[in-house]
Amino acid sequence: GDGRTTTGQVVTDALDIVGHEFTHSVISAFADFVIERESGAINESLCDFIGMTVAGHASTQIGAAAGWAVRDLATPGLFGQPDLYGDFQDLPLEDDNGGVHINSGILNGALYRAAGSLSGSLQEGAIRVSRLLLNGLRDVAWSPQSLLEDFAVGTLIYCNQSAQAARSVDSPVCEALATAFEDAELTSPSR
Repeated sequence: GDGRTTTGQVVTDALDIVGHEFTHSVISAFADFVIERESGAINESLCDFIGMTVAGHASTQIGAAAGWAVRDLATPGLFGQPDLYGDFQDLPLEDDNGGVHINSGILNGALYRAAGSLSGSLQEGAIRVSRLLLNGLRDVAWSPQSLLEDFAVGTLIYCNQSAQAARSVDSPVCEALATAFEDAELTSPSR
């Protein structure tokens, strides 16, 4: 393409969008989540969060730098996205591939809260969380049709194992993710 959306908006003006699109390639190389329903929401959320990390979290809104925000990581509801799994929108495939951009708000909000709860700046927290997510994409044998809960539980298992093996993951990242995933109803203490 020429760096424009189908409606003519220039995507290369926003580093978060560029990071988002590059992250799709990384995910395709390692996890290859199917871009529909919950697995597609995981894919879109990881692209949003890592894209925002690449852009330095200048804004919590994806696309804001280009003048056309489409999602907000801090407050998914601003763009009609759920931020709790109990509010998941089970849509037909004809509608946004089963709601991949809509339901990505559940994981977006959780990842944003996890990053923000870590010591240091939001950007430092986002880098720590993104590093774990990228390593997990590489190291975990994800199902292409993973559910949001599968991703949350698998990420926590990977995080805790990595922290115990002292593989550049620190326990506070695992604790922050555990709390954020539970708050988003992706996991519970009994799961």
